[in-house]
Amino acid sequence: MQQYEKVYVSLLLRVGTDGSMYPMELLWEDSSRYAVDKVMHVFPSPPQHVGGAGTQKYECMIEGNRRDLYYEKDANRWFVEKRLF
Repeated sequence: MQQYEKVYVSLLLRVGTDGSMYPMELLWEDSSRYAVDKVMHVFPSPPQHVGGAGTQKYECMIEGNRRDLYYEKDANRWFVEKRLF
């Protein structure tokens, strides 16, 4: 069974006039930068592997790969689920 950890990340965001957020670039823990090509869906959903509540799930294409970003509304923080090897 795969194990995962929650990794908080920095994002460059575009914020719409209605307050909606559009991730533009993800800054990883080692300072690498990854362009968010497209946000495909946004909806309330808990993370699949690390648990939690009150999160918005952003299904994205990041440099050609499908990835999920999560926004914790109460904490005003973004994270990803990182698979441990």
